[in-house]
Amino acid sequence: MQAMGLPPGEHRLGHQVVQVSEDQAVLRGTDTLAGSIANMQKCVQFFYQNTECTQVQALEAATVHPASLLGVTDRKGTLDYGTDADFVILDEQLTVLATYIAGEEVWRLEKVSPFSVKRVLPDSVSTKGAFIPNHAGLHIL
Repeated sequence: MQAMGLPPGEHRLGHQVVQVSEDQAVLRGTDTLAGSIANMQKCVQFFYQNTECTQVQALEAATVHPASLLGVTDRKGTLDYGTDADFVILDEQLTVLATYIAGEEVWRLEKVSPFSVKRVLPDSVSTKGAFIPNHAGLHIL
């Protein structure tokens, strides 16, 4: 929704005036939802916390499965050789700590220092590009 990322307050979206709070957007003067303002991090965290899926399954639901449905797995959704190398580094709560596009860091949470991440599964174990927690509790997908 267009209101995602807007600060709390009243905003005009098209012909509607929307009241945005920390966790929802409603039409002004009503309790009618004006769409979702949840970002991908919140969606993945909610899915993981409210289902019996694993972290890898929650992350795949946000990455490889949509890429597959869109027919873009040759570029997106995995870290296979030749793909775009877009990925995030997450902590144990699936909070985004850093974002990389084409293998270059483009954003990092201010309180996070530079780090290195290693793969902790044998190469013979397929995780479809998902890396599971290492000693620092970091993930790559």
